[in-house]
Amino acid sequence: MSRLLEIEVFVNVAERGSFAAAAAALGLSSSYASKLVSRLEQRLGVRLLHRTTRRHTLTTQGERYLADCQEALGLLDRSDARVLEAAEVVRGELRVTAATGLGLGLLAEVFNRFALAHPEVRLSVAYLDRFVDLIGERFDLAVRVGELPDSGLHARRLGAYPRRLVASPALIPSLGPLLHPDALRGAPAVVYSGDARPSEWTLRSGEQSITVPVERRAESNSGRAVALAAAAGLGVAFLPSFHTCDLERSGRLVRLLPDWGASVPVHVVFPTARQLPLRVRLLIDHVVAEMAEVAES
Repeated sequence: MSRLLEIEVFVNVAERGSFAAAAAALGLSSSYASKLVSRLEQRLGVRLLHRTTRRHTLTTQGERYLADCQEALGLLDRSDARVLEAAEVVRGELRVTAATGLGLGLLAEVFNRFALAHPEVRLSVAYLDRFVDLIGERFDLAVRVGELPDSGLHARRLGAYPRRLVASPALIPSLGPLLHPDALRGAPAVVYSGDARPSEWTLRSGEQSITVPVERRAESNSGRAVALAAAAGLGVAFLPSFHTCDLERSGRLVRLLPDWGASVPVHVVFPTARQLPLRVRLLIDHVVAEMAEVAES
């Protein structure tokens, strides 16, 4: 019986919180994963996990053992990475996720250039407008828009992107004079439902800041869908520039109150503190470098 496999299963169960998630990550059955951890406990003569029907938590001895195992596996990861780097080998599967609007607006081409530069990497990208559990759904990294919650994930900032007021040219005459954000109070709006307060927009100009209530005419959990609804004339939208830039270039959207807006941070996040595989580190570096060129523009 492989002692290393027992340890890998134990670490995955501890990090992911269940045998099912750990087994899926390692390509094993849940019953076999459970058997391996039980054998590890029998060999050590201690209980490492408190088992419940929904989740598994570490015992005190399990916490100490986990730290040592993570350090040992991290050493192995670093050794593998050094060998691969020395051989200049970049291969394997990379599973990535990003919001649809950001992905199709900017990231798709960034990912394509990475894939072309590393033909032995199998790049799988999921554009999803929902919260993604990186560990449970087995993604290597995600690109996320907005402030990050305290999730325990590791992150690198890609930049801050301008958030703009936009509307269809056909809608503007019905809005009346727009000289100040106050003029938007009660205006028909297409809102992003993922915002904490979708019907209130906080705009800034220099040191000034104002929060304006708007009339929610339509909404979506997809920023790109909000941009298209605004272009169709359903209402004013307040969106990051990567959702609207092509629609602005084509004249389907125009900017309102250009001196007022906000900025939206974007990060790449990844789930592990241990040494990242070379392909993951290279993709992170690639995304950071390319996205920095279009941030704050």
